[in-house]
Order: sequence, then C-alpha cells, then structure tokens
Amino acid sequence: MHAEYAAFNYELYNPLGESNREWVPFLFVGAGYSQPIGGNAWLNAQVLFDVLQSSKSPYNDWEPFYSIGVGVGF
Repeated sequence: MHAEYAAFNYELYNPLGESNREWVPFLFVGAGYSQPIGGNAWLNAQVLFDVLQSSKSPYNDWEPFYSIGVGVGF
C-alpha cells in the first residue's frame, strides 16, 4: 500500500485563452511491488490513483498513474 500528497503548479487556460498559474492538489493512493535485483538494489512498480479528483486537474478522473523505478542502498 502507498499514499502520497502532491501539489503541482499548472498553467490553466480559460475559454477566452487567458492563462493563470495555479497549484492543483493530488492525493495518490495505490499499491505496488518491490523485487530485489541484487545485493543492495531493488525494482519497484506501483499503480496509483488520485482520490481528490480536483476539477482543475489536467488528468481524466480515476486515470491510473504507473510508476517504475530502481532503488539502491549503500
């Protein structure tokens, strides 16, 4: 299980073509998997969804976010 809060700054346009920068909040929740790939390294994969569903979000409602990464410990 995973949850994280984020706020992204977007340039939003109104129907007249005028723009305005605004902070748009996100609360991502989802699940993932971690697999060791070496002594101190691992591969992570996650599927996250934004549960706040702000009307100013540039994304479609309930559109999944996929995240794949590698972690290394020292």
